[in-house]
Amino acid sequence: MQKNGGNYAEGHHLVPLSQGGSQDASNVVILCPNHHRMFHYAVVSIGKLAHGKCSVIINGVETDIIY
Repeated sequence: MQKNGGNYAEGHHLVPLSQGGSQDASNVVILCPNHHRMFHYAVVSIGKLAHGKCSVIINGVETDIIY
């Protein structure tokens, strides 16, 4: 939450730019600050984008990111 009480979100590159990731929308997800931190410090495995969704495994729990 911002100092003024408003909410905000952060962008996260699924494949980091430093590892050859792109700025393409399919390589970026918008996350709340807590989930963004989790993506940086948890064990995260990213699947391939197919049919408008991408599977993600975070600390052994699989979920889908829907585009």
